[in-house]
Amino acid sequence: ISNMDERNACAVASSWFCATREIEPQQQVDNFLQAIMRLFFPSGNSRKNVFNDCRQIMNQNFKEMGSGPNDVDKIMSSCNMTTCGRYFPYKQFERTIEAQLTGLERIKIRVLPPVFEVAQPRRATEQWLYTNLDQLCDDFESGKLDRSLPALIGLHQNIDEPGHKAPEGETKEEKIDRWAKKSAAGLDAKGVRKVFTTKRERESEKIDRIIYGGDSSQAKLDYCKNNSIFDELNHSQTLSKNFSPKSKNWDFMRRLFLITDLHRYHADAKGIDRQLKSRLSLSNSETITNKVISNLIIEEFEKFERNGGVIG
Repeated sequence: ISNMDERNACAVASSWFCATREIEPQQQVDNFLQAIMRLFFPSGNSRKNVFNDCRQIMNQNFKEMGSGPNDVDKIMSSCNMTTCGRYFPYKQFERTIEAQLTGLERIKIRVLPPVFEVAQPRRATEQWLYTNLDQLCDDFESGKLDRSLPALIGLHQNIDEPGHKAPEGETKEEKIDRWAKKSAAGLDAKGVRKVFTTKRERESEKIDRIIYGGDSSQAKLDYCKNNSIFDELNHSQTLSKNFSPKSKNWDFMRRLFLITDLHRYHADAKGIDRQLKSRLSLSNSETITNKVISNLIIEEFEKFERNGGVIG
């Protein structure tokens, strides 16, 4: 193929794209992009700039591979990543792609907190959760959570209480009530914030993973089933409702942390499940991976809202 003229090379490459060491990197780029033009721009007047999209993806992938592989290996990877021969003629899918993007944008406007539009996902998560925490403190100070919040804090602070300290025959409901009274003594907004945040050496204050129960989340949830002491949180119409000790709330918080950790650490994030791994394996390109992560965040917020969560 490296000895063919441009017309014949494009005709071959329009049905399959394959990088070989017989082709110089620039030749492969030129042939590949000319084939894209031939497939998607037969008239040369299309407003859909697939040519530039593919070029940007290839260039981005090329740059992200760094100084390790040589240029030939890098361009081979870039070309193979964006393979799209006659099996995927753009005109057949144009309306589907437009409908998908339009639908995604509508969902994003409806369910995604605005902070996710302007900040990196990990930072946006922190900022959104701080907004939740601010609302929780405001509702507590206004007397709306006098029973529920001390009970929740008591649960977090005393879940590991040794059994011999509990009165004989005490039920789970009675235990939560006792812990609530203990935590309510002198509790103020500053004390509430201290429970749900943590300070680490050389780092600023951060939202603590206790917000979704921490390592003992399942044991804590077992204490909360059908307990009316949490009704103030359960029936709240504000962001405070998101602190209600229910599995759908805590699972959402946990997955939100996990997915935004993936944006920072990618496959090294702890707790990644098989489904997430499969979706992140679409490409080695950081640009594409980050787009997948952005879509995952939208999906999580959409499910959270559908299950009764409060977005803002």
